[in-house]
Amino acid sequence: MSLKDFLNKHVLITLKDGKKVEGIVTDILNYEDDEETLFYTQLQVRVDAFDYRNIYLGEIDKIGEIV
Repeated sequence: MSLKDFLNKHVLITLKDGKKVEGIVTDILNYEDDEETLFYTQLQVRVDAFDYRNIYLGEIDKIGEIV
């Protein structure tokens, strides 16, 4: 799966520190299909109506779509 497959999907993200973030991926920031720039790539996740989080790919252990 590509990162773009998660855009506008309801996801559950498990971070490397064990915390979980559930929400809708609204944007992929600083994305280029290049290994050198993947470190700067962030997922913007809408956690609730007024709360958004930016999560760097380096922080993510697992990501899965909630159906």
